[in-house]
Amino acid sequence: MKNRVYSEQIISKLLKDVEMLQGEGLDFEKSCKRLTRGKFLSIYDKEYQAKSAKIIELKEENQRLRKRVSDLSFDNEILKEMSKKS
Repeated sequence: MKNRVYSEQIISKLLKDVEMLQGEGLDFEKSCKRLTRGKFLSIYDKEYQAKSAKIIELKEENQRLRKRVSDLSFDNEILKEMSKKS
């Protein structure tokens, strides 16, 4: 499994959930295991997926923009050559 970096908000939420489970009588280790098996992975992994989708979208936009710049640079070179010949 990849090492993931979670925000402070997510970590504080996770710790609050662990405290809640400890209040129900579970010890710290069992509380953490319960959260990592279900709730933690389903809730907090969504943030990671959203960031991944945004990165993919930005990469695609970057590729489109690079192509535009390339096309415009090519057009510019052609116009410069035509103006020199005239």
